[in-house]
Amino acid sequence: MEKLLGGAGAIAATVFVGLQFFLFVGGVSYRKDCLGSAGQVKSSWTFTWFAPIPYLFRPSEAGCQVHTGTRVALNAVGVAAFAKPTTTNLADKAVQGAHNMSDDEAYFARMKARVVEFENAPQAKTVDDGRRAFDKAIGSLSAITPTSKYAAAHAALLAALHEARAGLDEIERAHYSAGTADDRRVAAQFRAAFGKIGGAITQLNQLHGR
Repeated sequence: MEKLLGGAGAIAATVFVGLQFFLFVGGVSYRKDCLGSAGQVKSSWTFTWFAPIPYLFRPSEAGCQVHTGTRVALNAVGVAAFAKPTTTNLADKAVQGAHNMSDDEAYFARMKARVVEFENAPQAKTVDDGRRAFDKAIGSLSAITPTSKYAAAHAALLAALHEARAGLDEIERAHYSAGTADDRRVAAQFRAAFGKIGGAITQLNQLHGR
């Protein structure tokens, strides 16, 4: 009995030490997710080994999302989960934290992030993939309000997205009614749709340069 209790005590002590080590390392390690120059999400790790108190000295940076190693580990197993960092939510965070940004600049930053996320989405292989990509972009851009400077161009972009989205149904009907699996034809239609959207984006960029 004494041996059994001694073994259980040793296991408990080992678990306790392991937990303390995990909490310490998790409190001095931080994952930082920031926007890269091309709009992609860049992740990096920082370790504050010499910080006197774990969890206290967070290496924050404007526009970045920072989580402790402990939070990242818990998120990985579905506990204390946090939203996956994306171009859109990081841009929104940067805008919210900026105190010297005009309304025009704030709108353009949020709009650009949504366009970049749309352009960087995995390539659509099917009409359904395309629908989902367009629906996400339309919903995301509809959720932000343009300033008067960009209102007309913003409406033109949404109109182009809606037109391209509606065109997918026509592509699908033409594709299947022809009774052929010519994926190149569908891909060409997708490129044409993106060409229409490109004109609206160019208009927004020109306004931003004024």
